[in-house]
Amino acid sequence: MERFWEKYKIIITAFIITAGFFIAGLVSGMIFTRPVFTSEASYLVTDTSGLHNEIIHPKEIKAFLKKEFFINHLCDSTYGKFTVGELQKMVKVKANRYSPTFRVKVTCKTSSDVFFIQKTIESAPGNLTPEMSDKDFLIILINEAKFPEKSVRPGFSAFLLIFTTAGIVLSVLYLKKNSRQFIQSSAESLSRYQIPVVARIPSHKSSVQSDTLNTRFIRNSVHLKKQNTRSDTSSYNPDNNTIMIGPETSISFFDAFRMFCTSVDKMTEKNHNIILFTSAVNGDGKTTAAINFGITAAAEGKSVLLIDCNIRNRRLARAFSIDASAPGLYDIAFRSMPAKEAILFTEYHSLFVLSPGDVTGNPTGLLARTETLCSIYNLKEMFDYIIIDSPPVNSFADAAVLAGIADLNFFVVRNRFTPDEEIQKSLKSMELSEISISGFVLNDVQIVSENNTPVRSNTHKNKFISGFDI
Repeated sequence: MERFWEKYKIIITAFIITAGFFIAGLVSGMIFTRPVFTSEASYLVTDTSGLHNEIIHPKEIKAFLKKEFFINHLCDSTYGKFTVGELQKMVKVKANRYSPTFRVKVTCKTSSDVFFIQKTIESAPGNLTPEMSDKDFLIILINEAKFPEKSVRPGFSAFLLIFTTAGIVLSVLYLKKNSRQFIQSSAESLSRYQIPVVARIPSHKSSVQSDTLNTRFIRNSVHLKKQNTRSDTSSYNPDNNTIMIGPETSISFFDAFRMFCTSVDKMTEKNHNIILFTSAVNGDGKTTAAINFGITAAAEGKSVLLIDCNIRNRRLARAFSIDASAPGLYDIAFRSMPAKEAILFTEYHSLFVLSPGDVTGNPTGLLARTETLCSIYNLKEMFDYIIIDSPPVNSFADAAVLAGIADLNFFVVRNRFTPDEEIQKSLKSMELSEISISGFVLNDVQIVSENNTPVRSNTHKNKFISGFDI
């Protein structure tokens, strides 16, 4: 049942919304319309004043029927059973636009009244108007009124049509507004590409305060921003701060990055240690993946440098509360600042951070400069891993520029968030730039047990990471 829902949930949701409005229209039609009976008869008008009967022109018949003189006569013929006002509402006479005929339609609450009025009109159809009552006109019944056996509800179809149309429109608007909730599982969509999924990062939330999670710097503390308290933050919400692995982090979240690090160890060779994290769109969690991969690698004894190359957003720098005026990559590349003066130490003993610096100019142009790329390349000998956080591929060309010097390029995809067309677009862009993707990092994955029930994340003391004395 769950697989069926996952496959057809867009169609089912649209059907439920439309069906709800259809039922509402059905109920409204039953409430606001009343059942009535209706019957119709047709008459032909000919002129018998000449030697041969001549058919009257439709326009002339229409002129005859403009004034409803027949109502008074009909009222007298029904012996006062109905008033003139009631007959005006119940009896409608209309000339045909293209033929010399007219129709008489009678609508009443009871079928007997309908049939009685129709038969009364049939007995003297010439009395409908003064002109037709003239002996020179012959009124011929061509379609006899039938006795109405079933009632109808005038306006009922209109209720159904209006409500159903509104349901279709609102279902389309709802699905468009909440499109990300109905995106097919990214695990299924990624299977079509010949690129392995090297890590599956589970969904994670934390209620730990920022002074517990945020990193403290040993030096260059003058460049730290003032800490703000946060609670119940999610690493997958681009509007909130990035979650960083700490003692209260769920075991499943940390284990996913440990497995990720193990996979990367097998993929890397000597002096092949520059790793790029990018994605298709904002909010996929590439910064979260880059930071927590770095923390995990540092916990395993590796020396790791995190470089924030997302100059426009500076999400990695914000996660470590680094001020925008702090020295960084720009100062090393263009102001001849020694790397040791720009690199920031963190409380994760072998984890270091390099901010973009006080950048002036076009970010893409600066990252593409030889000075910038050489500065990053020259840091290879100093660290086991250099991790680059870049902007999304579909937003700017920065990722394609930086991927040229990276040894491994990991593409982060957030499950049920990243549109498949955006993934295809970004991969095509990377392919045209002759850049290969080392693997997908599938983010925000729901962990399920063997019986397909969600697994609760354990948030017990993480002994492995607690070695940092956080």
